[in-house]
Amino acid sequence: MVKAYKLHKFFGLSAGLVIFILGITGFFLNHDKWGFLYTTSFENLPLSAYKSDTKLFTSYMIDPINKAHIIVGSKRGIFESFDKAKTFKKTLSSQSLAIRSYKKEIYSATSEGIFIYTYGKWKNFALKNQYVTSLAIDKDKIAAVIDKKYLVILDKKSAKILNIVGVNIEKSQLQEDIKLSRFVRDLHYGRGLFDGDISLFINDYAALVMTFLALSGFLIWYMIKVKKYVKSVKKLIKYHANIFILF
Repeated sequence: MVKAYKLHKFFGLSAGLVIFILGITGFFLNHDKWGFLYTTSFENLPLSAYKSDTKLFTSYMIDPINKAHIIVGSKRGIFESFDKAKTFKKTLSSQSLAIRSYKKEIYSATSEGIFIYTYGKWKNFALKNQYVTSLAIDKDKIAAVIDKKYLVILDKKSAKILNIVGVNIEKSQLQEDIKLSRFVRDLHYGRGLFDGDISLFINDYAALVMTFLALSGFLIWYMIKVKKYVKSVKKLIKYHANIFILF
């Protein structure tokens, strides 16, 4: 019995640790806008680094006016060099998803709208606080995509919205064959059973409950081990095992 108890304790604590990791990482994976958690640090940017790490670095541009001025867009912000990429400094904190130029003007699509580079500084130009994922410039108009859902046409001089169109694709155009592994993974995530915010809520709820179960389980085990906090243990067990956790 002693050996069985030790095995039970070992596997129970190990499982609790795994559940905690699954819960906390699952919550973060369930959301995609955690730009402040990205880490981008460098003193120079060789071309090989730009090609090999497309997840963090999103754009690279040489100033058409000043060739020594190099602009790098990343998930951590915009970095600039004025000495031909020998050193860089951060000049904008917002995520940069794209950088485009038209003649002497330079624009960036960011997580907080469209910014324009003017007089050596980045200033908000249009679509303030909108998550702009793509950008294109043509003469007197700017085309931008908001959160991969809406296509916006702007007047380049006034930044006024001329037209906005939502992306409407027929379901038949999105149908494709899937592998068994993809089906099992989607079933695990709950995709297809629920859409949009409902699926997000269920996954978040499960992730937070798993995290709470692991932490409260460790606390209950510790309190019982030290043979103290009897009243606290009883209360914690009620929170650890209740109808909301079971659901």
